[in-house]
Amino acid sequence: MPVEVQSGFLDVMRRVSMSRVELGCVRAAVEMQPVIARVDAAQQGMSGSASWLTRFEAGQSLAIPMLQNGDVIGVLAIATAEQFDESSDVWQSMRRMVAAIS
Repeated sequence: MPVEVQSGFLDVMRRVSMSRVELGCVRAAVEMQPVIARVDAAQQGMSGSASWLTRFEAGQSLAIPMLQNGDVIGVLAIATAEQFDESSDVWQSMRRMVAAIS
C-alpha cells in the first residue's frame, strides 16, 4: 500500500465525528455491532468505507466494536481482498481478539 494512502487514512481517522456513519468503524461504534463494508457499499450507505477500500485495493472490511461495561472503547477493523462472512475464520478470529481486549 502506498505510504500516502497509509498516512492519509491515519490523518482522517485520528479524529472522526460519530455522525460519519458512512464509515464502517464509526457505524460499528454507533450501532455497537460488527459492520461489513464492501467496495460496492455506496448502495448500502457505506460510501466512506468504499472509497478507502478502493485506495487500499481491498474488496471488503470488517469493523467490530470493543465494549467494556456497555460502552464502546474502540473498534478493531481489517480490510482484505478476500470476501468473508460470520462463519469465516477471519470473522471468528477477530471476534475472539475483541473479546480478549474488551
